[in-house]
Amino acid sequence: MTARQQQAMVVFVGKGYAPTGAAAITGGITGESGITLDSTVNRVNADHGSGGAAEWRLDRKTNMVAFVRALGKPETDLEGQCLFMINELEQDYATLNAELR
Repeated sequence: MTARQQQAMVVFVGKGYAPTGAAAITGGITGESGITLDSTVNRVNADHGSGGAAEWRLDRKTNMVAFVRALGKPETDLEGQCLFMINELEQDYATLNAELR
């Protein structure tokens, strides 16, 4: 596990996710942005303008950037992006969120 994957795991477990749930989330975003969890928001040659650790795009990308900046963090901050993932899970995916916890 890379240092960035460990960082994401610490955020998720610290926010109440079971270790297996945190690993599932971290594995999912690893599939999106690689083992380094590349949190670059505006990538050159991005797929359909996607960016961030979870490859957000369109309104979700805009919302993620605003959320992370509202935390006082730069939009590329991995912890802030993980917190946005939690926010999305809590608001839009209650059943999945409960299973991961």
